[in-house]
Amino acid sequence: QLAIAADWLEGERYVVGGLAALAHWNLIGHSPTTVDIFLARRKPNVRETHTIFRFIYVPEADLPPARTVGVAGARALARVAEPEHALIHVVAGRYAATMAVVGEALRRGLRDRVLRRRYLIRALRHAPAAAARRLGWLAERQKDPLAEKLRTLVGTGGYVPLDPRRAVGQARRDRTWRVLENIDG
Repeated sequence: QLAIAADWLEGERYVVGGLAALAHWNLIGHSPTTVDIFLARRKPNVRETHTIFRFIYVPEADLPPARTVGVAGARALARVAEPEHALIHVVAGRYAATMAVVGEALRRGLRDRVLRRRYLIRALRHAPAAAARRLGWLAERQKDPLAEKLRTLVGTGGYVPLDPRRAVGQARRDRTWRVLENIDG
């Protein structure tokens, strides 16, 4: 997937983000069926066999920080979102992943030192509060010291669902993280 994106977009300003970036950094154990690509121009999505390449328009100045990496099978280098920014994208973006996937990425990233806590906290200061709330809730359950640092980023406005795609009618309110616990387990 990264090789295809790199070759298609050679010479353009783009960043592969989301689950594809997390997979590249080995933070999740599967290849996604949708590859999110932040691009500084508008482009329709493309389906290639079983993968959808979703092009998300972002002004060039707002492209997330990325690393240029070599990818097997590609003639061009790929631009992949830094792990912290890829995690923020899948936890707070319009295309948020399930908390099971985010929890796996957070656990692996911290354990394998792919995610840098200080850099993650700094990036979360400029992200939607939902990202800090969901990651803080997860970090607390994983008994990681990151949770304590994220408490200052929770804010006071309303509550956000842990899973943005599920109903919140019977969800328990977590007052510390200001999240609606609408997930199983």
